[in-house]
Amino acid sequence: MKSVVYDEFLANWLILKRHENKMKEKAPQTERNLLQVRLSENEKRNIKMMAAAQGLTLREATLAAFTAWAEKLRAQAAAAKAAKASGQR
Repeated sequence: MKSVVYDEFLANWLILKRHENKMKEKAPQTERNLLQVRLSENEKRNIKMMAAAQGLTLREATLAAFTAWAEKLRAQAAAAKAAKASGQR
């Protein structure tokens, strides 16, 4: 014997499921990968404080740090290439 409460619960649950499925269809599919780094509590706290001071999330600060590192490596490679080219003349 079904109760009115059960029927109402089931109806609401189905509505929520339909809404959730529609939201999933509209959401862009982005791939997520986990990056784990072993840090001391002090290192982690310092990184979080630097990020917060810049108004960044930890994720945004991490991406900015890797971008800066990549730019530095490109600049070093360009400088080494230029030095090698001038040495060959």
